Amino acid sequence: MLDQLAGLTPFHLLAQHQHHMLLWYCSLPITNPIHRLASLSRNRQKLHSHNSPLHLLFHMYSLNPIETVPPTCHPTSWFPPFSTSITKNKDKAIALDAADNTDIVIYTDGSGYKDSIGASAIFYRQGQEITQLRHLLGLDTCFVVFNAECTGLLLSTHLL
Repeated sequence: MLDQLAGLTPFHLLAQHQHHMLLWYCSLPITNPIHRLASLSRNRQKLHSHNSPLHLLFHMYSLNPIETVPPTCHPTSWFPPFSTSITKNKDKAIALDAADNTDIVIYTDGSGYKDSIGASAIFYRQGQEITQLRHLLGLDTCFVVFNAECTGLLLSTHLL
């Protein structure tokens, strides 16, 4: 309470911010000038004197080792091995669905209903429903439909 009255950041928020900044330092590319300082601070043993604040933070959070994941790049001529389609109206969607002879089809949706936000995914193989997944995210005061749409995509990956 005194921290708030004094205009100071609460400790748990300060610690969380420090951790985020250290992760940011660890993920800098080699070409960034700060990368060298961060790697030196991270890799050295704790000194008996003259430790920099960055050095102390790295040893306080024990961020060794850090895994780097290279980004996946595709040439501009690349096309994914699947297709997606969103139609403007219901009748056109039904006609497209009837004409589709794809072996595997997954439908996803995320929406809000009665003050709640949820998502679902349905898996069809050769026109027969195999399984479905549903997930209730929570109240619409905490979640938006975008969260539900993303959750629907995650559910579809679990169906595969």
